[in-house]
Amino acid sequence: MVDMTEAKVKQWAKRVLTKELPDVWLYCPIGGPFGKSGVPDQIGLWRGVYFAIEYKKDATKHPTKIQMAQLKHLERQGCIACVLKGKNSERLNSLLSVIKEKAGGFKTSV
Repeated sequence: MVDMTEAKVKQWAKRVLTKELPDVWLYCPIGGPFGKSGVPDQIGLWRGVYFAIEYKKDATKHPTKIQMAQLKHLERQGCIACVLKGKNSERLNSLLSVIKEKAGGFKTSV
């Protein structure tokens, strides 16, 4: 069995997100010494809906306290925040459903 990495989970999720959410805007903040601690691995925007995903390579891995604090902070601002552990299609599909439902009344001003 091939060992799953967080990078592979991110690549898989990006393929699904870009397929299911046409023209989605995705951004992966830079971590390390130049980034802010706890910022989610991916930020997205689709039809006015702001979402953030913290990726973990599998179900045995958990977000740190600071990562959870950042996700909760973003939720208080109206962001949809999610932790995705491994290639969990059910969880990702649930996230997609919430995003699509929330974007239902989107109107462009352009």
